[in-house]
Amino acid sequence: MSVKDLILKEFVKNGYSRKAGKREWVITNPTLLFATSELAKAYVKFNEFKLYRSAVVEPELFLIKKNASLLRKSIGYEPFNLIDLSSVTGEHASAFLTSLNQDRISIRYCPVGMHPSLCKKAAANIHSRRFQNIVSYKLETSHFEDLVDLPSRLRNAKFQRNVIFLMGSVLASFELNDFLFQMSRNMFPGDAIVMGNGLRKGPRLVHIDTYRRSFFNSWFINIIKELGFSEHEVTYDARFGNQRVECFYTLTTDKILTNKGKKIEFKKGDEIRVAVIYKYYESELRKICKRYFSRVDFLKDSKDEYCLIVCRK
Repeated sequence: MSVKDLILKEFVKNGYSRKAGKREWVITNPTLLFATSELAKAYVKFNEFKLYRSAVVEPELFLIKKNASLLRKSIGYEPFNLIDLSSVTGEHASAFLTSLNQDRISIRYCPVGMHPSLCKKAAANIHSRRFQNIVSYKLETSHFEDLVDLPSRLRNAKFQRNVIFLMGSVLASFELNDFLFQMSRNMFPGDAIVMGNGLRKGPRLVHIDTYRRSFFNSWFINIIKELGFSEHEVTYDARFGNQRVECFYTLTTDKILTNKGKKIEFKKGDEIRVAVIYKYYESELRKICKRYFSRVDFLKDSKDEYCLIVCRK
């Protein structure tokens, strides 16, 4: 089934809701944003934008390197799977592996992508570094909702422990309670998950202009194109709603799309919500993480604006 068919099937099943006198269609399943090679390429480019790298990627890499000894102590010397969730280039895993390169410990690198091209790219980059501890690879393509199953599925007789990386502020795409509950259920004693995320300070709902920047549209517009709309038939915007950021498109024209013989009629002014981003305070993150894990460490930058959250089962 094509991506267009999947989305239109959801539209047919769920219909639309009315909000402030407008019709709103919702396709916020994150898996759809990675479902084609074009969407995957757009996500790679999104990760290369200077503002995103300076706000998210660079703080994560800095904190991994700064806290290498603490991370090292938390994993012991037994073989483990390094499960690199939502991996793009493998650079976070590379920074971590560099700190382990003098240790004799066997690691199976498991890059995970919502599209096969993403995990292949990460695996190729790690392979080119020739880390002596990497003894095997296991590439995984997974839907967003199935990421929580990977720790139990990848565990085997040789690699019985997991170290899981979830970087890039991907955590902000989840409803946190449900995600961490499901993840903890699939982890085992000795497993750890390391998550990179921003820390909200002051009012929760501020700086909406950040999410209106063109690099968000340059990624999200591809799912609109998959539906059958052209760029000039929609306009991109973001707003605060339900205590989160909502990214959406407004139709500038009427249009009829078909799915398995069924017509779906869109009207000028209709909105299509494509993504939601949650913004968490440190106190919220601590409370939720401690609910599901026996030990939780927050490794924060000097401004207390970004952190690595290390949770151990």
